[in-house]
Amino acid sequence: MYTHVFCPIFNDYQDQFTNKNFPIAVMIEYMNSLHSFGLSVHFYLYELLVNTLVKAGDLYRLHQFLQYHVMADSKHLACLLLSIQNVYPAAHQIALDMLKRLGTAHDQIVEVFLSKNQVYILSPHIYAV
Repeated sequence: MYTHVFCPIFNDYQDQFTNKNFPIAVMIEYMNSLHSFGLSVHFYLYELLVNTLVKAGDLYRLHQFLQYHVMADSKHLACLLLSIQNVYPAAHQIALDMLKRLGTAHDQIVEVFLSKNQVYILSPHIYAV
């Protein structure tokens, strides 16, 4: 599906479709179909969707998809969100919230705070602001 359907659709996203929402709607329906049959959505589909929404400047819809958990929490998705925080500043907090919900990404959370110089060491505890 990814190689033969979604990549060609999204590669022609800017040029071919008069309705710019069509490729995104197709992807969302595919994800809904996978969920309804109890199948998981692979990360690269989320990555394609996020990159397309960022490229189109549709950050509001990206925020809605993340807020309403259309895209499942994962470390990969959180890292992707951290990589787009320069374009979409809210992605930083969304990624941190996602990592916290996962409950297994404490090291990554500390790395994020360290990269922003937002960790203060007060013995014997570490505090992040």
